[in-house]
Amino acid sequence: MNYEKGITNFALKIKKFILDILFPIECLGCGKEETWLCNKCLETIPLKVQFIERKYLDRVLICGSYDNELLKKAIHIFKYKYVFELGEPLGGLLIKVLRKVSLPCKFLLVPVPLHKKRLKERGFNQAEILANEVAKGFGAQVANILCRNRNTIPQVDLDEKERQKNVQGVFSCLEHSKIKNQNIILIDDVLTTGATMGECARVLKESGAKEVWGSVLAKG
Repeated sequence: MNYEKGITNFALKIKKFILDILFPIECLGCGKEETWLCNKCLETIPLKVQFIERKYLDRVLICGSYDNELLKKAIHIFKYKYVFELGEPLGGLLIKVLRKVSLPCKFLLVPVPLHKKRLKERGFNQAEILANEVAKGFGAQVANILCRNRNTIPQVDLDEKERQKNVQGVFSCLEHSKIKNQNIILIDDVLTTGATMGECARVLKESGAKEVWGSVLAKG
């Protein structure tokens, strides 16, 4: 397992090295060199503490809109162009929004998982990178306790009813004892209908979690 992970990480570094040559590091907003998202441009992204209530989810906090071109571009490049450095400023947006509300006094951060096949292809889980950044801001623990049991069709290609069916029974909890009576904050990059996060919350609640919140960068 460690050998396979080492091969995956090496291949990912090679991909990133090539991309860095083809696309020099510069701010996605203003073009400033040696940073992917400068503080000045980061502050232009309008934050709104938007709450959405869904079945099994006690609260969902959304940083901003996917209609914001800078935020949309940053998420896309972070997710598909292997630009891990964007995890820090994007994670910072989640921290800012979470600090605007009354959080449970103690909570676990749980990233929405990828299937092992997709994780191997991509080399990283963007939700886990974001969760690790949020953990730094709150001194919280990241718990990778959810498993995606099968690889699903991308949600973006489906309507709302199909999305619900697509994720039904997909997730399972690996450590029930770890989350019993715990407050959980699920972390992901983009929320569309909320079907994926809602299914994660259902599994966590049925495994003994007390409250389950969600926090995402944008609503698509």
